[in-house]
Amino acid sequence: MLEQLKQASQLAWEQKLLPMVSKHLDTFDEFWRLCNKPPMLSLEAHAYSRRGKKKEYLNLFHRGEEITGHVLLQEEARVKVSMKWSLSESEESGSFGWRAHFSSGIDICTFGGQPFVIRKPWSWEDLKVNQLVVPLHDSFVVKTPALCVAQVQGAVVRVEIENEKTKLFVEAVQALHQCMGKIAWDGCICIIGAKRARLDDVIVASIVPKLEGDTIAWYTQKIYISNNETRSAKRQCR
Repeated sequence: MLEQLKQASQLAWEQKLLPMVSKHLDTFDEFWRLCNKPPMLSLEAHAYSRRGKKKEYLNLFHRGEEITGHVLLQEEARVKVSMKWSLSESEESGSFGWRAHFSSGIDICTFGGQPFVIRKPWSWEDLKVNQLVVPLHDSFVVKTPALCVAQVQGAVVRVEIENEKTKLFVEAVQALHQCMGKIAWDGCICIIGAKRARLDDVIVASIVPKLEGDTIAWYTQKIYISNNETRSAKRQCR
């Protein structure tokens, strides 16, 4: 990018497009050395007065579809933009240099910030085919209902998958495994972090799927554990 700006600056110098600067500098090397160049890319857009009634929007797009007004751009998002550059000089300060501006809208590849959250009724209709990603996001988390721990092996717990109360959730997870062409879910969830569950505990978690060979493994992002002894003590107090 800097090389392209340097070539454009050479044309501006030769054609004396910045008359004030041209009067005080003798060589292009000096012109280029003093020319302000953005240390990091920052794009500018014209903004009207805060009190003004007229507003100007930067159009947002995703996969060719306009989504202006439906989403807010997040930090760490990956985007594609068309740019135009302007070279100007200041009569007051005598400084001169390049500024980058928006040429058109912003094409959002993926959002930054927190992953997309899928809650009850746990629909997968927005997932990309054979990929565990949803539009605008690289990943997603699934909010579970209360699940009873049936087996424990280290950080891995196996929850009851034949419980009538969690039937809808289990069917949804099984449907995801089938949609991705993976073996059926066996109820296993790997707990990330220092927390540990025990037999007959009840957990509520935010879990993240990862493709691993012929299966989908589930890892906790957040987890709440209701201890069996604590629940028994509460029942006795009532």
